[in-house]
Amino acid sequence: MRFWGLGVPDYASDYESSNINGEIETELRLPSVDCEVCMMTSGYAGLRSVPFECPEMLRSEMSSNGDRRSALREEHFDLQRRLFEEAGVQGRPFTDIRPGYRFPPLYFDVPSRPRADFLWPFGGLLVSTRIRILLMDLCQEDLATFPVILRKVGGRDAKFPAPIPRTGEPEDIIKESPLLADPSGVGPYYEVIPRHQSKEHRIIELQCDACGWVKTKVVQTEKWNWRMNEDYWQGHSIFYWGGTLHVVVTENVKDALQAARPSNVEFIEM
Repeated sequence: MRFWGLGVPDYASDYESSNINGEIETELRLPSVDCEVCMMTSGYAGLRSVPFECPEMLRSEMSSNGDRRSALREEHFDLQRRLFEEAGVQGRPFTDIRPGYRFPPLYFDVPSRPRADFLWPFGGLLVSTRIRILLMDLCQEDLATFPVILRKVGGRDAKFPAPIPRTGEPEDIIKESPLLADPSGVGPYYEVIPRHQSKEHRIIELQCDACGWVKTKVVQTEKWNWRMNEDYWQGHSIFYWGGTLHVVVTENVKDALQAARPSNVEFIEM
């Protein structure tokens, strides 16, 4: 079995990446946890999405970008248990979801009018309609997709070189970009959320049995320098590389995607 990572292209600069891929925000996410066992406050800072929407009756209890609250472990356990129950899904607290996980839908701001099939805002993977249809045909049991809300969209195409904002910060390009008055004709784009992950490839030095917090040793720092083998694989066609946000697919999925000639993505053999 061969595995392939869905990779971000090498851009000429951070300005180019920000101009093409934009940024995402969420209104709802699970709070961080204050664990009385390991004495750590931890959370995933909203970098991974739960593969279902937050039930209406629990939305007031989920922290937003403007409310960085945390909860004690027992409170968090009860919140996760009620979340599974209200959403009607099977899951294990602190295993299938973690403190800080976010909920769809995402809000998407992008300085240029998006045209690519894959978009890579920090912490997210967005795809065009045709790629979403293809992935659902190939991997329906192993992923969830949700339409993103286009909030701010630049009116010009992503041409090179990318504009440089007055502040010099790539994330500020959106603040100086002329925006479309009506972005309804753009997209749609969908967030792709794998439902599963491979076994951990990291070396775990310490793990809290109460909240799942881990201290890990970084084995490799180069891009995609780990190697995936069947010992790590859990039988899914698309999945997160265990312990990371990298998305991996099996060879048949890679071949079908590659045949569609998608833009703004690299396929990296693992």
